[in-house]
Amino acid sequence: MIRSRNEIGGMVHKAARGAGWPLGLAEDVAAAMHFCADPGPALQAIAGHLAQGPGEVLGTITTLDALQAGLIGQADLPKDPILLALAQMRSHSAAAVTLDHAHQMLRLHRPPAAEPATPATGAVEVEEDLWSVLANFAAKTLVPATEASRIAGAGAGLSDND
Repeated sequence: MIRSRNEIGGMVHKAARGAGWPLGLAEDVAAAMHFCADPGPALQAIAGHLAQGPGEVLGTITTLDALQAGLIGQADLPKDPILLALAQMRSHSAAAVTLDHAHQMLRLHRPPAAEPATPATGAVEVEEDLWSVLANFAAKTLVPATEASRIAGAGAGLSDND
């Protein structure tokens, strides 16, 4: 199914929150989706990270933060599409990104890249199965529609006369 990049970012954000990820991490990963030329591999990686927990992604963001702050000069990270998207998103202010083909590693280093990464544009095809996995995690953020929740202020209330 064809999805807009904003729709993909929104779904990734909701799925990450549904998986219990901290708000800032969910926001970073969702924003990074705009830097994927082909978001399919990154969405596959995110689905795997959602099931396993945020540990690896949090570690990577910590490394990216240390690079941006100048606390470390270089770091090697596993080759992972979402990690590459995160690094590209930050490349305009954090670190240059190169791929070390011999070791299958992303090499991040300072100073910043001469040409900052730019967000990708245009709608993309997303596999229905993958979208369903993300939607299942996103659904965990929803509150069931009950009479009690409506009385407490959820939704349009008991009388929807708009």
